[in-house]
Amino acid sequence: MVGGHGDVTQLLLDGGADVGQAGIDGSTPLHTAAFFGRFEVAQWLLEAGADPSVKNGYGQNVSQVLLVDWNTTSLILQAVGQKVDREELEAGRAQISESLAALTGQDGEGQGEAGAAEVSSSAFVAQLAQLMHRPVFHHLWFLWFLCWFMVFFAAYAWLSDRWARKRPIGSSCDESSGGGFVRRLVLSPFRLLWWVPITCVPQFFMGRQVPGFGADTSIGLVPIPQVLAFYGIFFFFGALYYDADDAEGRVGRRWWLCLHLELLLFPVGAGLSMLGAHNVAPGVRAMAVLLQAIYPWLWLFGLMGLFRRLLSVERPALRYLSDASYWLYLAHLPLIMGAQILVRSWEISVWAKFSLICLVVTAFLLVIYQVAVRYTWLGRLLNGPRQRPTRSPIGREAVEAA
Repeated sequence: MVGGHGDVTQLLLDGGADVGQAGIDGSTPLHTAAFFGRFEVAQWLLEAGADPSVKNGYGQNVSQVLLVDWNTTSLILQAVGQKVDREELEAGRAQISESLAALTGQDGEGQGEAGAAEVSSSAFVAQLAQLMHRPVFHHLWFLWFLCWFMVFFAAYAWLSDRWARKRPIGSSCDESSGGGFVRRLVLSPFRLLWWVPITCVPQFFMGRQVPGFGADTSIGLVPIPQVLAFYGIFFFFGALYYDADDAEGRVGRRWWLCLHLELLLFPVGAGLSMLGAHNVAPGVRAMAVLLQAIYPWLWLFGLMGLFRRLLSVERPALRYLSDASYWLYLAHLPLIMGAQILVRSWEISVWAKFSLICLVVTAFLLVIYQVAVRYTWLGRLLNGPRQRPTRSPIGREAVEAA
């Protein structure tokens, strides 16, 4: 429909396609036909029973979509990679508006001042939504999130420092102080009783249009609010956990139980998430949201305990890989894509290709990290200063003396 293939639309309608099926942004096929000025397609949809009064995720019905200005339209067209002739689009919209007027007795231009204000508001919302959904950061989206988190973290650190300066000199972070409250907040064995409900709030607003299990991502210039809030909860749990000084390892103590529970929870939660997206039964979506909120916390506490048990001693090789992982994260994508193109025609198994690509690209990036990143300005930017090791002269002096 977006590309103007009316024959495909007719074929789908003949096959009994649901004309009210909404897309990821809540737009129905009629919304899309109206936006692109596809008069013939819009006629078929209306004849098939499409409802022009339904609003999409931006609060627009079909009449309001017809009034979206050209600047907003061109921005959206660029975002979806479509080129449409302006005169043809506007002529098609005018025809659709006339058809709606014949059906409802009111066209898009007859909505009055209140309607015009609503259209202007919805156009702003549409522009904002495009800034949220138009791909900008791709796999680097979480780095952009960290920039937002640091703004809030700066405020948290300032308030924390002010509280610390007000404490009497020599006072400790005991259970009766504000520090004790922080410890109870993150170290209590009952911590899931408050962290899970908090997580349920942003989780509830995700996965509605595209069924799935877990949190959404946000790759646009403006973060999607519920996604930013979801990951912000875990970011600030980490900040509080750092201040709580969990020397005894209370978080992750029953790591084996957490990991076993999340393995059982995943298939149940995934199934309920698919059912909940289609509103099969009352309470199904609520249970799906609850399980999706519990799942990452079980992973978090389970892995913290597991790695505390296995990696409690500093290991230089793992420390090196940890330092290099930032560089690998930033640089791997174009190399992975290029390697996939290179091996796509090789007559070997998919798993062999996958393993080979991962090994070769990782090894190559580790070499680049050692030679051109670790001890350079880029390495200082990514991981802080690293001192290049120097050979001890003791061995050379012993050889010369001998």
